[in-house]
Amino acid sequence: VNALTESSALKYKENILPLHDSLENLKKVQGISFVRKGDQSRQLGFIADEIYKIFPELVNLKDGEVDSVYYQRVTAVLVEALKELSQKVEAHETILNELRKK
Repeated sequence: VNALTESSALKYKENILPLHDSLENLKKVQGISFVRKGDQSRQLGFIADEIYKIFPELVNLKDGEVDSVYYQRVTAVLVEALKELSQKVEAHETILNELRKK
């Protein structure tokens, strides 16, 4: 089976920090549709130069210059943003329920 994986066990990591403000930071990211130079097929993605300004850890540098995005690593940011959004929704539901009781 062909699968995209990265070593991710705790044994490979140190200086672990949680992500913060993922939802706000994702709001600054622009998803785009584009045609790669020399190709005719339309694709979806990001501009690495823009991602680098917000999430430099998600960008691969080549010869010291922005080159590519580690798309698989975007998942960590998306998960944290969903959790933040879920907390906001739950807080709003609590407020709505309290207002309904009045």
